[in-house]
Amino acid sequence: FCNTGSCNAPMESIAFRMLEEKLRTPVKDRHTPPSVPEMPSYDEFVKAFYPDVTDKRLPSPLAPEDLIGTYHDAGYGSIKIQLDAHQNLVGLPVGMEHDFVFEHISGEYWMAMGRWPQATSDRSIPMAAQFVTGVDGKADTFVLSQSPPGQVLGEVTVNFKRSNA
Repeated sequence: FCNTGSCNAPMESIAFRMLEEKLRTPVKDRHTPPSVPEMPSYDEFVKAFYPDVTDKRLPSPLAPEDLIGTYHDAGYGSIKIQLDAHQNLVGLPVGMEHDFVFEHISGEYWMAMGRWPQATSDRSIPMAAQFVTGVDGKADTFVLSQSPPGQVLGEVTVNFKRSNA
Protein backbone atom coordinates (compact mmCIF):
# COMPACT_ATOMS: atom_id res chain seq x y z
CA PHE A 1 0.00 0.00 0.00
CA CYS A 2 1.21 3.47 -0.76
CA ASN A 3 0.05 7.02 -1.26
CA THR A 4 2.09 8.57 -4.06
CA GLY A 5 1.77 8.73 -7.80
CA SER A 6 5.05 6.90 -8.33
CA CYS A 7 4.23 3.79 -6.27
CA ASN A 8 2.54 1.93 -9.12
CA ALA A 9 5.82 0.71 -10.63
CA PRO A 10 6.15 -2.37 -8.38
CA MET A 11 2.51 -3.36 -8.97
CA GLU A 12 2.86 -2.90 -12.71
CA SER A 13 6.01 -5.04 -12.75
CA ILE A 14 4.20 -7.81 -10.87
CA ALA A 15 1.21 -7.62 -13.23
CA PHE A 16 3.46 -7.73 -16.30
CA ARG A 17 5.35 -10.71 -14.87
CA MET A 18 2.11 -12.61 -14.17
CA LEU A 19 0.74 -11.90 -17.66
CA GLU A 20 4.01 -12.85 -19.32
CA GLU A 21 4.14 -16.11 -17.35
CA LYS A 22 0.51 -16.92 -18.24
CA LEU A 23 1.07 -16.06 -21.93
CA ARG A 24 4.43 -17.89 -21.94
CA THR A 25 6.24 -14.87 -23.32
CA PRO A 26 9.89 -15.69 -24.06
CA VAL A 27 12.24 -14.23 -21.44
CA LYS A 28 14.04 -12.11 -24.05
CA ASP A 29 10.73 -10.38 -24.95
CA ARG A 30 9.57 -9.64 -21.42
CA HIS A 31 8.99 -6.27 -19.78
CA THR A 32 12.00 -4.72 -18.08
CA PRO A 33 11.00 -3.01 -14.80
CA PRO A 34 12.06 0.62 -14.52
CA SER A 35 14.98 1.42 -12.26
CA VAL A 36 14.44 3.61 -9.22
CA PRO A 37 15.33 7.16 -10.24
CA GLU A 38 17.87 9.07 -8.18
CA MET A 39 16.23 11.71 -6.03
CA PRO A 40 16.98 15.25 -7.24
CA SER A 41 18.91 17.59 -4.96
CA TYR A 42 17.13 20.23 -2.90
CA ASP A 43 18.31 22.95 -5.33
CA GLU A 44 16.90 20.95 -8.26
CA PHE A 45 13.55 20.72 -6.47
CA VAL A 46 13.54 24.48 -5.83
CA LYS A 47 14.28 25.11 -9.52
CA ALA A 48 11.57 22.64 -10.60
CA PHE A 49 8.90 24.27 -8.41
CA TYR A 50 10.13 27.85 -8.86
CA PRO A 51 11.89 28.05 -12.25
CA ASP A 52 11.90 31.85 -12.26
CA VAL A 53 13.40 32.36 -8.80
CA THR A 54 16.53 34.51 -8.72
CA ASP A 55 19.24 35.18 -6.17
CA LYS A 56 17.41 38.40 -5.25
CA ARG A 57 14.78 36.98 -2.91
CA LEU A 58 11.87 38.97 -1.54
CA PRO A 59 11.18 38.89 2.19
CA SER A 60 8.00 37.21 3.37
CA PRO A 61 5.13 39.73 3.60
CA LEU A 62 4.24 38.15 6.95
CA ALA A 63 6.44 37.13 9.86
CA PRO A 64 6.47 33.38 10.60
CA GLU A 65 4.42 33.94 13.78
CA ASP A 66 1.70 35.56 11.63
CA LEU A 67 1.37 32.29 9.66
CA ILE A 68 0.62 30.23 12.78
CA GLY A 69 -2.85 28.71 12.85
CA THR A 70 -4.92 25.81 11.63
CA TYR A 71 -5.64 25.44 7.93
CA HIS A 72 -8.25 23.03 6.57
CA ASP A 73 -9.14 21.26 3.31
CA ALA A 74 -12.25 19.04 3.12
CA GLY A 75 -10.35 16.19 1.44
CA TYR A 76 -6.97 16.38 3.15
CA GLY A 77 -8.03 17.47 6.63
CA SER A 78 -6.32 20.02 8.85
CA ILE A 79 -2.73 21.16 9.21
CA LYS A 80 -1.56 23.06 12.28
CA ILE A 81 1.18 25.55 11.44
CA GLN A 82 3.36 26.45 14.42
CA LEU A 83 6.90 27.32 15.49
CA ASP A 84 9.06 24.55 16.94
CA ALA A 85 11.58 24.89 19.78
CA HIS A 86 14.17 26.25 17.29
CA GLN A 87 11.71 28.84 15.91
CA ASN A 88 11.37 26.94 12.63
CA LEU A 89 7.98 27.10 10.96
CA VAL A 90 6.51 23.58 10.92
CA GLY A 91 3.24 22.05 9.75
CA LEU A 92 1.61 19.18 11.61
CA PRO A 93 -1.13 17.38 9.66
CA VAL A 94 -3.81 16.44 12.20
CA GLY A 95 -3.99 12.67 12.69
CA MET A 96 -0.82 11.97 10.67
CA GLU A 97 2.66 10.94 11.77
CA HIS A 98 4.61 13.12 9.33
CA ASP A 99 5.26 16.83 9.48
CA PHE A 100 6.67 19.61 7.31
CA VAL A 101 9.50 22.04 7.97
CA PHE A 102 9.18 25.21 5.94
CA GLU A 103 12.08 26.99 4.26
CA HIS A 104 11.42 30.44 2.87
CA ILE A 105 12.10 30.93 -0.85
CA SER A 106 10.80 34.39 -1.81
CA GLY A 107 7.75 36.50 -0.97
CA GLU A 108 4.79 34.25 -0.13
CA TYR A 109 6.61 31.18 -1.49
CA TRP A 110 8.20 28.44 0.61
CA MET A 111 9.42 24.87 0.34
CA ALA A 112 7.70 22.40 2.67
CA MET A 113 10.05 19.58 3.55
CA GLY A 114 7.90 16.53 4.36
CA ARG A 115 9.43 14.33 7.05
CA TRP A 116 8.26 10.82 7.94
CA PRO A 117 9.45 9.29 11.24
CA GLN A 118 9.25 5.72 9.87
CA ALA A 119 11.38 6.55 6.80
CA THR A 120 14.47 4.40 6.34
CA SER A 121 16.54 7.31 5.07
CA ASP A 122 17.06 10.86 6.23
CA ARG A 123 15.78 12.28 2.94
CA SER A 124 12.69 14.40 3.13
CA ILE A 125 10.31 15.12 0.29
CA PRO A 126 10.23 18.78 -0.83
CA MET A 127 6.94 20.32 -1.89
CA ALA A 128 6.07 23.88 -2.83
CA ALA A 129 4.10 25.91 -0.32
CA GLN A 130 2.53 29.32 -0.47
CA PHE A 131 0.88 31.35 2.25
CA VAL A 132 -1.64 33.58 0.48
CA THR A 133 -2.31 36.88 2.20
CA GLY A 134 -5.96 37.97 2.33
CA VAL A 135 -7.26 41.50 1.85
CA ASP A 136 -7.07 41.98 5.63
CA GLY A 137 -3.28 41.49 5.49
CA LYS A 138 -3.40 38.15 7.32
CA ALA A 139 -2.52 34.67 6.06
CA ASP A 140 -5.72 33.35 4.49
CA THR A 141 -4.78 30.18 2.60
CA PHE A 142 -1.94 27.66 2.71
CA VAL A 143 -1.34 26.12 -0.74
CA LEU A 144 0.63 22.87 -0.94
CA SER A 145 1.87 21.68 -4.36
CA GLN A 146 3.06 18.10 -4.28
CA SER A 147 4.37 17.95 -7.86
CA PRO A 148 6.37 20.53 -9.81
CA PRO A 149 4.49 22.36 -12.59
CA GLY A 150 4.23 20.24 -15.73
CA GLN A 151 5.01 16.97 -13.99
CA VAL A 152 2.18 14.50 -13.60
CA LEU A 153 2.89 12.35 -10.57
CA GLY A 154 -0.69 11.72 -9.57
CA GLU A 155 -0.48 14.36 -6.87
CA VAL A 156 -2.38 17.60 -6.68
CA THR A 157 -2.21 21.14 -5.40
CA VAL A 158 -4.29 21.52 -2.24
CA ASN A 159 -5.69 24.78 -0.89
CA PHE A 160 -5.96 24.73 2.90
CA LYS A 161 -8.19 27.57 4.09
CA ARG A 162 -7.34 29.15 7.42
CA SER A 163 -9.90 28.01 9.97
CA ASN A 164 -8.76 30.13 12.93
CA ALA A 165 -6.93 33.40 13.50
